[in-house]
Amino acid sequence: MLEIIVLIYVCRKMSKEAATKGLSKTRWILLTILNWFFTELIAVYLTLNVLHIENLWVYVLAWPLSGYLGFLLTEKMLQMQPDMKK
Repeated sequence: MLEIIVLIYVCRKMSKEAATKGLSKTRWILLTILNWFFTELIAVYLTLNVLHIENLWVYVLAWPLSGYLGFLLTEKMLQMQPDMKK
């Protein structure tokens, strides 16, 4: 539940930043959600299949941190975009 609240906050932040650059808010919200989701899937795959870790605490820490990593990647991509308002 907390993760959903954080994801909503992050999407609003990305929406505002995209609007200030004159870019599509919807595109950047979707990219944020997709990056969040896929980095979580990658973290689960790595912990289960590559590292062979089956400890609950690893999941408790890895899922939110990997989701946040997805947000950071999307934020960096947005910051690299040129301003379209000029």
